Amino acid sequence: PTFQIPKQDQKEAKSSSLAAMIASTDCASTFSPFLPKVQDAWDFLMFRGQSRSFRLVLREASLDENCLKFLHQQASDLRNSQRLSKILVRQAKAPGHALIDDHIVDFLRLNQSSLKELTLTPEFDAVIGAYTIHPSLLQVLPELQQLECLTLEKFHLGDESTVESLAQYFFGDNPPPNLKHLALRNCVLNRDATLALSKAFKSFGKLEKSSLHGVEIPSLELLNTITTSLAESPSALQHLELISMEFTMESLASLAHLINEQHSMHTLELDWNYNLFHEAASTFACRSDLHLFVKAVSSHPSLRELQMSECSISGDTLAPLLHGLEDNKILKVLQLGCNRDLTINRNWLDSLAKLKHLESLDLSDSLPRILSPAQQN
Repeated sequence: PTFQIPKQDQKEAKSSSLAAMIASTDCASTFSPFLPKVQDAWDFLMFRGQSRSFRLVLREASLDENCLKFLHQQASDLRNSQRLSKILVRQAKAPGHALIDDHIVDFLRLNQSSLKELTLTPEFDAVIGAYTIHPSLLQVLPELQQLECLTLEKFHLGDESTVESLAQYFFGDNPPPNLKHLALRNCVLNRDATLALSKAFKSFGKLEKSSLHGVEIPSLELLNTITTSLAESPSALQHLELISMEFTMESLASLAHLINEQHSMHTLELDWNYNLFHEAASTFACRSDLHLFVKAVSSHPSLRELQMSECSISGDTLAPLLHGLEDNKILKVLQLGCNRDLTINRNWLDSLAKLKHLESLDLSDSLPRILSPAQQN
């Protein structure tokens, strides 16, 4: 249900400095972003949600004193019941400015005993790498000891103070003890930040999922360093997203090493790495690395889902991959959509017919390009 505002109150609502949406994680109770009476909305949510956990979504850059005081009081009341477990902050600020305001950091600190998921993201049209992390946020992160999921989007993580603070947070004297999911989306890393992140992956003990999506890293060598650190992580990774990371065929060996070392991984997403398999079967060295990758995938004891949409997979590349999977009974989902270099090849068609264990095969936006109308029929 949506909390509706009477027309006569809309002018007052729009003048409010609080633009907050409060939603239950279990029931889709959503409120208008302009709430003239925050307390009424909160009370309604408490009544609807009862003992459930809640997510608080804060918008805009400022909370007036009365709203902030009210939210602080509610946070204090909820700490014992540990119901406020998810907070998402989405704000609009000019590029180059710190994203998080001090009052929001104070609110995070008040919820440190119950907060499990924290997402920090600018508005949808923000430029990649245009935002820096507020210094106060870096100070409060080590206090969030119950945090299980941290998502940072469109941040520039390359300045010296940020790298030093994140390094201290990830593997300092008080590293995050319960972090299970780290997501970096469209962030910019320099060399020092990349090396710090690599070291962090080797120190996480409970990480189950890592999401790196469109992260800008200075060189392929450093990108492969990230892959190697994920392979050597003491965590039993189960779900790994390495999407739009600019991997090339020179990364196949390091990816094979990662797959071989992470025995608990059930999902690997490599979508939109446009050059990953480009001419991967053209030279002996490339074919050797391709063989390592195929062998790692086909012999993995847990891998159930492999996504490689838009990775420049050709018929010559697909043939050895499907041939290697003929005796694999673990893999259930294979996504190969939007690979526009794919051409008809009898070898991979024969292997495809033998994959009786697959439950889902995606060749969307590839088949219409490689089959004639007669073949499609």
